[in-house]
Amino acid sequence: MSDTTPEREPARKRAPILPKDVQTGPVSTRPGTSRTTSGVSRRWGATTLAVIFGLLYAYDVWEGLDWLVLNVQGAASLDTTVTGTGWASLILVVLAPVLLFVAAFLIARRRAFFLQILIYVAGWAAASALYLSIVTLFSSASIIA
Repeated sequence: MSDTTPEREPARKRAPILPKDVQTGPVSTRPGTSRTTSGVSRRWGATTLAVIFGLLYAYDVWEGLDWLVLNVQGAASLDTTVTGTGWASLILVVLAPVLLFVAAFLIARRRAFFLQILIYVAGWAAASALYLSIVTLFSSASIIA
């Protein structure tokens, strides 16, 4: 060889391109499982959040039921009834946390963990604000006939 020709560098070996579940490794060695460790922990985190916030929303439903029963009994003790607007608002107080939880769950299920928390908190705040608005309406308005 002559001194004027440059020497070649040895070829670098490239890592083989593998599917994602093969690169990170499956959680178990059972055939047919393809969940990765991060997928399982993400699902557990989302489930834990849904359960915790589900209990908070359920407490709002319980408050709404309590408010409904107290107002109906209060109207009955005064020998009057609750008006149609009153019934609609009392039923809305019971159903709103359920509907808001379902909406928050459907919106948050594929989001990042922190965004899931924010979405659940926003729905819970809306349910609580609605409850407080109805309580204020009942205490200041004449919706008992």
